[in-house]
Amino acid sequence: MNEKNHELKKIVIIGAGGQGKDVLWTIMDINKISSRFDIIGFLDDDKKLHGKTINRVPVLGGMNWLSNKNKMGCIIAVGDGKIREKIVKKLKNVNVYFPSIIHPSVIMSDFVTIGKGTIIHAGVMIPPDSEIGNFVFINLRSQIGHDCKIKDFVSIMAGVNVTGETIIENGAYLGSGVTVVDKIKIGEWSIIGIGSAIGKDVKPYSLYLGNPGIFIRKIKDEKSRPRL
Repeated sequence: MNEKNHELKKIVIIGAGGQGKDVLWTIMDINKISSRFDIIGFLDDDKKLHGKTINRVPVLGGMNWLSNKNKMGCIIAVGDGKIREKIVKKLKNVNVYFPSIIHPSVIMSDFVTIGKGTIIHAGVMIPPDSEIGNFVFINLRSQIGHDCKIKDFVSIMAGVNVTGETIIENGAYLGSGVTVVDKIKIGEWSIIGIGSAIGKDVKPYSLYLGNPGIFIRKIKDEKSRPRL
């Protein structure tokens, strides 16, 4: 797409599943406002997808496709922060960079900071003085309150409401429709299930469910981590 326009940033989307389609949609909407990205294709380690076309964009191969490329932009379209972290580590010695992708409909204060490799989808609202880290994923119609700190590899699914001065530590996962009251801390790599309402601090490496959200169990290792 648009390969003759050298001003466009060449990018690939890592992950050709549902999240990949959503990221493609967001990038296409960005390009409708102002052409910024040349979408080269999808990358996915599922060999069954190689050679296929998804919404007019080819699946080029697995991540090994990047090994001989020069300064390629990569968007990691995966909802699970643990997998995003693994992909970033795998690409540590590859000549790539990670732009952040923000849908044009996002309402965001000028006093919000955003790290690299972050994806913010349509309808999200972020008021002043919140900090969004690296490789954060914020899905459709979620709201982040003022003065929040959303740290690296956090995943916030669709329709989540995080109120002011909340701290969400590295890798935490908030399922669709979760509500979080103000001034609490969500521990690192914790998981909060769909529709839960959180009114107290969440322990790290823990699973919480329900309204009100309650501690269910510890997440000790990859085997005990719920499938996201």
